Amino acid sequence: MNITKNILNIVGTVLEQEGFTYEKNGRAWEFERKKADITQHIILLGHRYFAGYIKALFFTNAYGQGGMREFGDFVPGVWKGQEFWEYETEKQLREILEKFREWIVEYGLDFLDSISVPMESEIYKLANEVYLYEHHEEIYRKYFKEWELETMEPMEIMHLIHGKIAELYDRDFKDVEKTLIEFAAVYGHSACIEGEGTWIWDDEKKCCDIENIAGTIANLEPLSFILSSYVNKSDILIEKFDNIVKVRNICLRNKRKRKRPV
Repeated sequence: MNITKNILNIVGTVLEQEGFTYEKNGRAWEFERKKADITQHIILLGHRYFAGYIKALFFTNAYGQGGMREFGDFVPGVWKGQEFWEYETEKQLREILEKFREWIVEYGLDFLDSISVPMESEIYKLANEVYLYEHHEEIYRKYFKEWELETMEPMEIMHLIHGKIAELYDRDFKDVEKTLIEFAAVYGHSACIEGEGTWIWDDEKKCCDIENIAGTIANLEPLSFILSSYVNKSDILIEKFDNIVKVRNICLRNKRKRKRPV
């Protein structure tokens, strides 16, 4: 059966009329449109391991509206635990897609508009992401000298930052907000390991991001991890950096293998 043809004929034609553009990406059929400065997404997704399963995902890049939603989050009567819809024949696939189209038209487009409004909380604020992006270098230089970071290994710095945050656990956020942003700058630069990483402003996610962290293909959102460490009183900074180191070591081993003479 031609899944793409059915998706485009049944769902795609309606979304095209609503201003969405289409792109195929692996096992996903992606539709997106711009409304003002917000990008809205609808993705039809096939199961990673099994054929004959499909679902729909909805999300936008509005700040504070992260996370993908499904029909169960906004369509009355749809069980929230319903993950995939199963089909065996092309007729069953078309019936599922026709139901998806009905829900998208009746509920989905309005729901996308409702999650296209940026939302902030006391802790998660767009202004803090912007501040970190604009000032991370000068903040890091200040702490590099103050904490004598040149004498420390990156993992030592991670433990140092974790300990500093632990000292703030019981203090009100408004009293430690600026300090946490500064810790994010130190965390991000130290995680780069020998300066390998590119700081960018990710307009899609509305956050300060580091691409190719530590010379890998991975990225890092430093403020998000610092805030998670503070809010959840967790070891996430150390866990994340440990994973970065493992990925970096794999990349270095692969590079050495490619350079070996034949």
